[in-house]
Amino acid sequence: MLKHLSTYDTLTELANRRAFEIIYNDYINNHKENKKDGALVFIDIDYFKQVNDGFGHAMGDRVLQEFAMIAKDIFAKNGVVSRFGGDEFIILIEHLESKELLENQLKEFSRRLKELDFLVDKDGTVFRIHFSAGIVEVSGGLESLEENEKCADKALYIVKQRGRDGFEWYNNQ
Repeated sequence: MLKHLSTYDTLTELANRRAFEIIYNDYINNHKENKKDGALVFIDIDYFKQVNDGFGHAMGDRVLQEFAMIAKDIFAKNGVVSRFGGDEFIILIEHLESKELLENQLKEFSRRLKELDFLVDKDGTVFRIHFSAGIVEVSGGLESLEENEKCADKALYIVKQRGRDGFEWYNNQ
């Protein structure tokens, strides 16, 4: 029970940062044997602070829970979804079949999130959630989580500069 509490986020029931670091390191160690390339997807919810500030923390919690549920549904088949903290999530795709397949999963994730209407008052005011994501391939170089996280974050920053609500692959050129 205590181990579960120390490695899983109680709000979303996702692996937390500590658990994800262990999972990632195990993946890297096993990668040397199975040679399957993967991807790291770093995500944050666009304008999440405004949700908490404008609609309250209970609504923010609901957004995080819905976000986590849909993320698990889409990505848990071939990866691990983790809440890194606040509105930051990270996904390890353990076997990247193709960039196109992952992009299609991200588009499906975006579509399903946009179908959710979060009702905020009796007048029918609703809002929808969007996300920005940076993606880095995890392959032959076997970079540390910290290095790959920085690369994914650079790609995420590009999405935010473009206006958010999208994703970008890290390109080290």
